[in-house]
Amino acid sequence: MVGSVFIRYWLVVIFSAYVCRSHAAAFQEAAAVWPVGMEKEKNLTVQFRAVFDYTKGAESELLITASSAYKVHINGQFLGHGPCVAAHGFFRLDRYELDRLLVDGTNIIAVEVAGYNMPSFYLLDQPSFLQAEIIVGDQTVIATGSGENGFEAQIAEDRVRDVPRYSHARPYIEQYVIDASYNQWRTDPRLQFQQIDLAAVGNKQIIDRGVPYPDYSLINVVESIGDTIFRFPYNATGFLGFEVHVTEPAELTVLFDELLKEDDVDPTRLVCKNYLNFTLAPGVYRFETFEPYTMQYVKPIFVKGAGHISNWHVRQYVSADVWGAHFSASDTRLPRIFEAARETLRQNALDVLMDCPSRERGPWLGDGYFTARAALTISGNALVERNFFQNYQLPEKFHDVPEGMLPMCYPCDHPNRLFIPNWAMWFVIQLEEYATRSGDTAMVSALQERVSGLISYFDQFQNTDGLLENLEQWVFVDWSAANDFTSGVNYPTNMMFAKVLDAAGNLYQNPEWNNRAAKIRKAILDQSFDGRLFRDHATRQNGNLTLQPPTTEACQYYAFYFDIVSPESHPDLWQIIRDGLGPKRYAEGHVNAYPDVHLSNTFMGEYMRMELLCRYGFVAQFIAENTANLMKQVALTGTLWEQQYRTLNTSCSHGFATHVAYLFQRAIAGIDVIDVMNKRIRVAFRDTGLTWSDYSVPLDGGTLSISWKIEDDRLTYSLQIPDGYELEVLNKTTMPIYAVSTK
Repeated sequence: MVGSVFIRYWLVVIFSAYVCRSHAAAFQEAAAVWPVGMEKEKNLTVQFRAVFDYTKGAESELLITASSAYKVHINGQFLGHGPCVAAHGFFRLDRYELDRLLVDGTNIIAVEVAGYNMPSFYLLDQPSFLQAEIIVGDQTVIATGSGENGFEAQIAEDRVRDVPRYSHARPYIEQYVIDASYNQWRTDPRLQFQQIDLAAVGNKQIIDRGVPYPDYSLINVVESIGDTIFRFPYNATGFLGFEVHVTEPAELTVLFDELLKEDDVDPTRLVCKNYLNFTLAPGVYRFETFEPYTMQYVKPIFVKGAGHISNWHVRQYVSADVWGAHFSASDTRLPRIFEAARETLRQNALDVLMDCPSRERGPWLGDGYFTARAALTISGNALVERNFFQNYQLPEKFHDVPEGMLPMCYPCDHPNRLFIPNWAMWFVIQLEEYATRSGDTAMVSALQERVSGLISYFDQFQNTDGLLENLEQWVFVDWSAANDFTSGVNYPTNMMFAKVLDAAGNLYQNPEWNNRAAKIRKAILDQSFDGRLFRDHATRQNGNLTLQPPTTEACQYYAFYFDIVSPESHPDLWQIIRDGLGPKRYAEGHVNAYPDVHLSNTFMGEYMRMELLCRYGFVAQFIAENTANLMKQVALTGTLWEQQYRTLNTSCSHGFATHVAYLFQRAIAGIDVIDVMNKRIRVAFRDTGLTWSDYSVPLDGGTLSISWKIEDDRLTYSLQIPDGYELEVLNKTTMPIYAVSTK
């Protein structure tokens, strides 16, 4: 199984031209269709159905794509949901083998397509359509737009259209009016359709799915809390389902959320509308949501009438490509955190690198930089990250940002034209790392124009010192006071921009960019460092650039993270960071020795701090500072959070939080560098305060594994690397190391 994933990956790399291989030819007959004149209608769900004959044993396949989203059943059995998200004007193709769900004789395919036509961070605001066909043997037996062999269609009258949107980032909530015919259309070909005429809606640019298909496994509730709240085994993402039996007309609301707040389910805790509404005629109904949601708790409320609900389940909608890695250590808490990172990645790396699977489902830059590292740690490949970058590569231009700027989240609609210049910088920094962890030089080459255009955009803000000044829009440093001190010359942003220029110079062999980076670092050091700390910004007073008083914890982290300084060059500052700052300053009763330094927050400052402690050998401190907080998250939800347990009003499954797994791989297991491009593995052993560790992951068609233990004041290790890789081993511990076996 692992080998097939890697074979598939390299076939994609070899045979894709990145201008994007079109799969229009993959459809033998199907055309994109929708009810006549309704392709721009908001929140319109259309039910498509076709009946066909099949002889058991024949090979059969469904090819399908749609906008905004589809869900397919075969003979009443769930088949799949999709498609994977893609750039504006592009649509990813799904292919399903049908044999296991087909029967001899008459079969029925039922496809629901929701066309939202609503700007969002999740599904693009594009005209609705369905394009699908079934091939048996070498014959197309059913195809959209194919006359007698086509689909019949009707408007889904059971889904209410005039409803609020689910969140600022996702389209509409789900609300239904259900009677005895609900679900019957999926299984009974005799049920009369309220047919509506369909029309072709133009050719679509169809591209590869690019990633493995989801894990749709079911989980059931494991506990009832009182008579009204039901709990799943962990915070899960997928389609909520249940069976409801009502004997009189009823109105039902189902609340859900990731955790309990004051011992109850608060459907608006995350600034979402975590509820479903139903108007039910008497009957027995099996229901499953059309959209995926994230939850651990559900609470049904009969607003009118009464009924009995059973068979609560979540049909998970998560990545299936997360099971290759193994991690364990002498501190038994750490493997539990690693497993929570795996579950969090599973929910946030389905087809792109998402920030969260609940409130937004948005592929944000910045977040993606951290999540992508963990994806390699846990999955051993960069398939999802490739989709992430391909979506930025495909469009001819981005319409809602200035020329050269990149959207902060994409695929995404930005009608308010908001962007974050710092997030575009993360794009370049992540791209350099992607090249190393994937070897995907074709993608890097295809994105050169994007990178050059971005640097040209920033050039217009360059002052006489070479620093960026008065950047437009939302300058984002950290979810803290650091975001209040961004006017004029913001030094953390310039620290980051120096890294951007270095990364771009390295990727595209442009020494001019590298030279500019060196000059920016020198200017920052000359201007921002006051002899004790780095200050955040400088503004113009009477035309002169004047350093301002505010100093933030995040700014200090940026200085070390982006190599403006090091513990060797600035030992006093490093000691302040190491011993005086950090999450302990939030602790009740802690005496803050640096009240003039504004506290950092989880994203990005504290995650930078975690990495800096590991980078400079303070692994035991990293473990001590963070494990208790992370274990609280593990205990409450089994996933890792957006905020470090300082508030319950936070996403409890957040992609960037998986970065701790990457730090475990590097700082604890000792796999310091995985360089797929140059076929190189670097192992660096550090003092961790632990006595043993094991880690393994499938990599590049082989296996990378390491185990070590400490006995008698020495470290012994066993190591396996994939064929063709070079190995470097560094000893950064205070004890001798010995190889027991390497292969």
